[in-house]
Amino acid sequence: MRDLAAVDERLSALGLGAFDGAVETSLGRNKNFHGLATTGQRLFVKWFQRDPGGERFNRNHAFEATGSAAPKRPTLILDDAELGIAVYEYIDGVETATLAARENRLTPGHTATMGALVAQLHAVEPVGIGRHRCAMPPDLLFDAMPLEMFLGATGAELEMWRLMQGDPEIVEAIATLRRVEHREDYRTVVVHGDLRLDQFLINDDDVLLTDFEDVRIGDPARDLGAVVGELLYTAVIGIPGRLAEHLPYGAVVGHADILAEGSAAVEEQRPLIAGFMAAYREHGGEVDVQTGERIMRFAGWHMLDRMLVMSERANLIDAVTRGAAGIGRTILVQPSEFLDLLSESAHAH
Repeated sequence: MRDLAAVDERLSALGLGAFDGAVETSLGRNKNFHGLATTGQRLFVKWFQRDPGGERFNRNHAFEATGSAAPKRPTLILDDAELGIAVYEYIDGVETATLAARENRLTPGHTATMGALVAQLHAVEPVGIGRHRCAMPPDLLFDAMPLEMFLGATGAELEMWRLMQGDPEIVEAIATLRRVEHREDYRTVVVHGDLRLDQFLINDDDVLLTDFEDVRIGDPARDLGAVVGELLYTAVIGIPGRLAEHLPYGAVVGHADILAEGSAAVEEQRPLIAGFMAAYREHGGEVDVQTGERIMRFAGWHMLDRMLVMSERANLIDAVTRGAAGIGRTILVQPSEFLDLLSESAHAH
């Protein structure tokens, strides 16, 4: 494979041997390869091909250069700035937490381990790690959409942005998040910066954290809210299936039905969220009331962001998507109403 020639040469120079029948995966921003090297070692190669200025490569390199053994993650074998690659040990038999969650196999034990990993990440000494502005939420888009983006948007995307731009409470909630996050006097830690369930790899009861190309110094609530928001998002996208189970065949689905099923789905995530947050605290993570409110604001934004991604493939917003986005909106603008989701007493619900 032509793309692998330079990589094979670099691996061979290190005594690892060239790839033998590598498999290419191009999901996300990077082109990745995994396979068996001729020495018999399984490798995973992340190629930062779409990385202007090498920023994501450099952030990944800076994090690995801290020398911290925690959080548990795939072993980095080498990174090469000239080629823009990072080579890791390939781990067989893992699945993402996203898949486990969608198939109802994610347990409070898993999320507790995830919470511990995030706490360990937030405790890393930030040597060599910069404080870079996060791209999301895209606060400027809440004022106006660039013409190029407007012309390429689907009908559903335009409708989502119309609803959000025309909602003063959403606009103010996003502005509040951005103001607080970038105040110089605010408590900051080393954050993942783009945390989602698919960056947690599950191997039986073991969990690893991956993808550190957006690491920076920032607000710990960003990472925590992303995980909480992803768990809630996973619940609300199951609303159609829940409606099919609970309503008679041919019944007309109303807005109240959607909200009721959404609320029930959110309630079912309590043990997973509580396990995550309890373990985060147990491993040294600090969560006061103000941090908790920002966690929930980020969670609400994350749900809206996931709905935006879904709208990229649709011409119209259906009733379920609109209802699910409404749940995210409520969490974003009224975070104090949902702080009980983060409490350890949620185990008992």
